[in-house]
Amino acid sequence: MAQISKRAKTLAESQAEGLETRSRDVARYVRDEGGALAQTAREHPTAAAGTLLVIAALAFTAGFLMGSSSAQPRYQRFW
Repeated sequence: MAQISKRAKTLAESQAEGLETRSRDVARYVRDEGGALAQTAREHPTAAAGTLLVIAALAFTAGFLMGSSSAQPRYQRFW
C-alpha cells in the first residue's frame, strides 16, 4: 500500500512540474505576442486605430442587436 502511495505522490509531483513548465511557456508566448502587437501598433498607428474602431463598431452592433431582440413589445395589452 505504501508503494502505491509513493507512486501516486511521484506521479502528482511530475504532473505539477509539467504544468508549471507549460504555464511558463504559455506566459512567455503571450508576452511575446503582446510585444509584437505593441510594436506593430507603434509602427502603424493609423491602422491600429482603424482596427480598434472597426472592432468597437462590430461590438456595439452585436450588443445592440442582442439587446433589441430581447426587448419587450412596447404596447402590450394586459386583459
